[in-house]
Amino acid sequence: MSSLIENLNLEQKTENTLTTAKILMSALVKIRKEQVGTDNEEFVDGMVSVAVPILDRRNRFFATLSIHAPNTRMSMM
Repeated sequence: MSSLIENLNLEQKTENTLTTAKILMSALVKIRKEQVGTDNEEFVDGMVSVAVPILDRRNRFFATLSIHAPNTRMSMM
């Protein structure tokens, strides 16, 4: 997986965009451990989001549940 990430073009979209493979890998490790993904204005200025996995009865990944909102309505703090 790391070779895939190392070959990505991590184009900076906002001031908060994750732009190095090392930082992205670190974020992915944290997401896997905590089972919560966040976007704190990393893709669109002023937009935040949270996502969690939905697992089936056998604990297999099934879908995701996510919400996004303008940072004026929802804070990441």
